[in-house]
Amino acid sequence: MRRRVKIQLLSFFFILISVAFLVILGIFAFKVKKTTLRENLLRLGSNFLSGVTFKTLDSRGNEIVIKSDEICADQKDRYTLKNTASSFVLPNGESLLISANTAKIHTDETTCEFIGNVSLSTKSGLRIKTEHLLVDRNKKTASGKTKISISQQNIIAAGEEYVLDMNSNTFILINRAQCSLGSDIISADKLIIRFHNGQSKSVKSMDAIGNAVYITKGCSLMARNDIKYFEGGAVEARGAVVLRYRKGQESYDIQSDFMRAKIKDSSAKDVEAIGSLVLKTKEAVIRADRGMLNGDSVQIFGNVAISGEHGNIFGNMASLNIRTGEVFVNQSSGIIADRMVKR
Repeated sequence: MRRRVKIQLLSFFFILISVAFLVILGIFAFKVKKTTLRENLLRLGSNFLSGVTFKTLDSRGNEIVIKSDEICADQKDRYTLKNTASSFVLPNGESLLISANTAKIHTDETTCEFIGNVSLSTKSGLRIKTEHLLVDRNKKTASGKTKISISQQNIIAAGEEYVLDMNSNTFILINRAQCSLGSDIISADKLIIRFHNGQSKSVKSMDAIGNAVYITKGCSLMARNDIKYFEGGAVEARGAVVLRYRKGQESYDIQSDFMRAKIKDSSAKDVEAIGSLVLKTKEAVIRADRGMLNGDSVQIFGNVAISGEHGNIFGNMASLNIRTGEVFVNQSSGIIADRMVKR
C-alpha cells in the first residue's frame, strides 16, 4: 500500500509538471483582447515598455496576469521581458506562478525561453527551480542544460540537465540525476521516467542508466549499467549488480551480472540473479552461475562453490537458509567441517 501511494504521488507530481509546461506553451502568444503585443507597441510609437502588466482571460475564463519591469520588441515577433512574473490557472484548477530574470518570447518560432532564477510554483506545493528553461510549442518539449530541482510533498528530483517530452510522455533528468520518494532514493547518470498514455499519466517505467543506485529502507540495489523499474515494483539490473539487504541484525550481499527482483514494502523479494553469482553471508562466501532468493531460502545452480571458516564444498546445486546458515548440496565434494553443510 505504501509503495502504491508513493507511485501515485510520483504520477501526480509529473502530471502537474506536464500540464504546467503545456499551459506555458500556450499563454505566451501575448494577446490582450485580440490585440498583439507588437500592435500595442506600434500604437504607442515605441519598441520598449516599462512597468508593464498584461491581464487577459484564458478559454475557461480564468485570469492570466503577466508582469514585467521591461518589455522590448527586439525584432519582428521576438520580445525580451525583464524581471517577469506570470500567474495563471491550470486546467485542473491549480494556480501556478512562474518568474525569471529574463524571458525571451519568439512567437514566430513558438518558443519561450526563461533565463536566470527561473522559478515555477503551484498552490499545492510543487516547486521547480532552474537557471534556464526552453519551452517549444511545436515540439511540445521543455528543456534546459542547467541544474534543476523539483519538489512536492515528500518527492524530490534533481539533475544537471532535463527534457520533458510531452509527445512520448517522458521526463528525462541527466547528470547526477536523482529522484527521492520518501525514504526511497533512485539515482544515476540519467533517469528516464515514462508515463502511460491517456488521462491517468501513471508511471509506466523508469530507467536509471549509468552507475545506478536504488536505496530503500531495507535494502539497496546497485548496477554499473542500468536499473529498470516497472509498474508494480518489479526491477531489473544489469552490469556488476550488487544487492545489499538486511535480515534482522545481519546484512547480506548478492552480486551478479544480471538481477531481477521485486521491491516491495522496503525489501527485495523473488530475487533472481544470473551470471557470476556471489552471495556473501557472515559464515560463508557462495559462488555459482545463478541463484534465486525468496525470503530466507536461497537456491543456487551451476558450478556451486561454498567457502567458509570451516571448509569448502563444491557441487551443481545447493540450497541455503540465510537465517539458520544451513546448506544442502547435491553432488558435492570437498572438505566439510562442523555443521556448515548438511547433505
